[in-house]
Amino acid sequence: MLAEFSLEGKKAFVTGAGRGIGKAIAVAFAEAGAEVTLVARTEEQLQASRDEIRDMGYAAHYQCADVMDRAQIKAAVAGAMEDMGDLDIIMNSAGAGVLKPIVFMGQKYPGWENAIPEYSSDWSSNVLDSDVEWMFNANCRSILYTAQEAGPVLLSKRAGTVISVISCYYDVAPPYHMAYCVSKAAAHMLTRCMATEFAHFGVTVNAIAPGNVDTELNEFALSNPEYAKYLEPIPLQRAAQPREIATAATFLASEAASFMTGETMVVDGGELSRGLGL
Repeated sequence: MLAEFSLEGKKAFVTGAGRGIGKAIAVAFAEAGAEVTLVARTEEQLQASRDEIRDMGYAAHYQCADVMDRAQIKAAVAGAMEDMGDLDIIMNSAGAGVLKPIVFMGQKYPGWENAIPEYSSDWSSNVLDSDVEWMFNANCRSILYTAQEAGPVLLSKRAGTVISVISCYYDVAPPYHMAYCVSKAAAHMLTRCMATEFAHFGVTVNAIAPGNVDTELNEFALSNPEYAKYLEPIPLQRAAQPREIATAATFLASEAASFMTGETMVVDGGELSRGLGL
């Protein structure tokens, strides 16, 4: 392996690491040589993820925190510093979604039955102020909170990287995804804004924009035969595996991406290029 792709000796703070994409990224970082602190709300999931990484022979810790709560993020960063002694990689993998119409007219978009139950998807009302607030907290403000609470460690030593998982929906607008798409677009621009400021301190900031990913959260939709037609417009004709997003994140975290900043790397099987077939 080229030395530039190694994360040997790096210390990574990974949010959303209890399951799905975040867990896959934490595992990949560990395999590449990084010591990792996993961050999420559910302690049972964090313990299982940490133990899985440790069983592979790598160093891992966890901190319970809600990324939408600045005080909890601050405490998690302090805990990570106590466990690892330093930070080199801030990896924002947490996020959420909601599907609701901007204006409810008594009509449901075909495929609404595939809306993920864990998401707050109520098709009998307009998208609410609280829905929009929740989306911005989960998908944008959480990134800002980790940057402001953990970023000073990187900026003070003039080294490190910040990476965020956003979505290819930052640049497309499928029906009933307004709150989700707008919050992801905000996260895309936040990435660029942080990149221009952090560059003065030698810190890079990038994002990854996945399309459909085969995670526990999406299992409900992906296991529904009716959902297959929504994968058809994807040129590669399938959803991604979490590992495929994790390897992209590992590249961005490594020295191989040292001259990349302010970029959003799209990893979506061609979904964005095709325009979702809408």
